[in-house]
Amino acid sequence: LGDVYKRQVKRIEQALSDRATKLDLMVKNDHGNFYLTDLNNCAVAPCPMTLEQIDSWLTDLEKQAAQEDKQ
Repeated sequence: LGDVYKRQVKRIEQALSDRATKLDLMVKNDHGNFYLTDLNNCAVAPCPMTLEQIDSWLTDLEKQAAQEDKQ
């Protein structure tokens, strides 16, 4: 893959990792297979996933956390 593409994927992965950290989660990359895990390294979503799928899971978890904060 081209260097520009690799940098873009890395940037997206970092942004998703930053969002995951706020939820006490981590994004793991195993040779292009991505996993959403808790801090004990246990998968919290079906895996492996694409970055788009991780984005969707994080969005749902962020919405859930926001609703819990309102209660």
